[in-house]
Amino acid sequence: MPLSSREANAYSQSLSGLLHQLMRQLSTLLRQELALARTEVRESLGRWISGMSAIVGGVALLYTGLLLLLAAAVIALALLMPLWLAALIAGVTVCAIGLQLFLYGRRLLKDPRLTPSHFPRSLREDTAVLMRKHPM
Repeated sequence: MPLSSREANAYSQSLSGLLHQLMRQLSTLLRQELALARTEVRESLGRWISGMSAIVGGVALLYTGLLLLLAAAVIALALLMPLWLAALIAGVTVCAIGLQLFLYGRRLLKDPRLTPSHFPRSLREDTAVLMRKHPM
């Protein structure tokens, strides 16, 4: 049975409204997914920066320790007095701290996860839901 012009107009407006609502919801969904991806990348980048900072700090302390150890060796050879022992203890301590900081930073960088982990999975799930509800 054909639709009257009034029914056809109501049907058209209802379909138009539904399509408009669908587009608005898809737009919102896309914005939320992009916000999730930005957040994940920002967190991963923060971990990477922390790891690199720790490594740089560790290398700087290792270098300082090496200089102190070299100074201790020079003093020990030149003077053969207890002064070298103080420099040796200081150098070993600085090297131990630097090594710990370096190893900590390296451990932070082992799994940097610089790619978003939730965004692709969430996008696949959204696509699957849309395809089930609105097959093409």
